[in-house]
Amino acid sequence: FDAFAVDEAHVQLHGSSALVTGLVSIRGHARGQDVTGRYRYSRLYARPHGDLQLVASQWTPVVPVSMLRDTKAPAEDAAIITVRPGDTSKTRQGHRQFVGISGATAGARGLSMNLVIIPPGGQAEPHRHQGYETAIYVLQGRAETCYGAGLGRSVINEAGDFVYIPPDLPHQPRNLSDTEPVLAIVARNDPHEQENVVRYEPTPTDEPAYGRSEQEVP
Repeated sequence: FDAFAVDEAHVQLHGSSALVTGLVSIRGHARGQDVTGRYRYSRLYARPHGDLQLVASQWTPVVPVSMLRDTKAPAEDAAIITVRPGDTSKTRQGHRQFVGISGATAGARGLSMNLVIIPPGGQAEPHRHQGYETAIYVLQGRAETCYGAGLGRSVINEAGDFVYIPPDLPHQPRNLSDTEPVLAIVARNDPHEQENVVRYEPTPTDEPAYGRSEQEVP
């Protein structure tokens, strides 16, 4: 595979057996076939001879591979894809999100769009998106984002704001509320956006600009 990500995993123990269920995102080919998509999986393990062994496995596509757009097919033959995420997954940035549109879920070739959640009092890890732009619409809550060299600049955004983050700009958002989560729709011109998240590590002498936000641009 070109990419394989475990979005969620759950383990249930039943005596000497174990059932593992979850959700994975795959991009690539298997046995000459394009298997790009999202899959629910179930894997049953048992101890027939003392050691835990895989005895059964089932994979079910969340978005059928046959519905993903064939890049060589006429536009008239393409399909409209609906994604209804059921559970959140943790991102490399350290917050949780409902995965919406991406290369894995809908066959998108130039964008991704997710619902991001920052819990009360929570914050993401400092990071940047290598080579890709980010557009955000804040649905709920207030967040302060430190950004730039050493995270030395800051801006506060609230519900109703549209926010643009240029490519490769270091940033770290945090929820300003101790009681209300921040909800935001986040879009990028990258269908595989988690693969291009790069952690940013300020130097020990850097002081993030939390509490010193600049005036917002009208």
